[in-house]
Amino acid sequence: MTIDHWFALAIVIATLGGPIAAVQIQKSLERDRATKSRQVAVFRTMMTGRLVLNDENVKAFNSVPVEFYGNYEILQAWRAYIAHMGVPPVDPAAWDGKRVDLFLALLQKMAEQVGYDYDFVQLKEDWYRPQHFGSVETDQQKIRQGLAAILDNRAALPMELKSMPADPELNALLKKWLKQQIGPD
Repeated sequence: MTIDHWFALAIVIATLGGPIAAVQIQKSLERDRATKSRQVAVFRTMMTGRLVLNDENVKAFNSVPVEFYGNYEILQAWRAYIAHMGVPPVDPAAWDGKRVDLFLALLQKMAEQVGYDYDFVQLKEDWYRPQHFGSVETDQQKIRQGLAAILDNRAALPMELKSMPADPELNALLKKWLKQQIGPD
């Protein structure tokens, strides 16, 4: 084959293969953008709702293995957090401190993946959380636990009788009924 034949063959391959390659490259770029967009959404949800246990944050947390599939460091940090959550706290303050540190380490690795430059201290300190929100969460948790204990017969509903009705006719009927039940003095 002469150089002219090679040149002609190259033109044919470029003519036919160029558009196909361009479409494949475009599809690959779109997949990468969609993946990055989902990763940013998961990170943003976890970042803006730091340490709050609500449905949205739990869903975002549970989607980490799917959206960050293949990122060994993020998945290791996610597994470390999950493992810690399964350990019963002996010292609740120390356990919670480690939980926070593991969660923030995960967030830091996710931030790196999605292109945000946050260090651990920023993630731990630079956020606004009014004390009122913490109080509301604590109160809601106490209410849920108390109601669950009552409904499961592990606790009774505390009641205190302050006074009896002051209706003399009703009181007389009540005394009469009680005497019948108990018998004469």
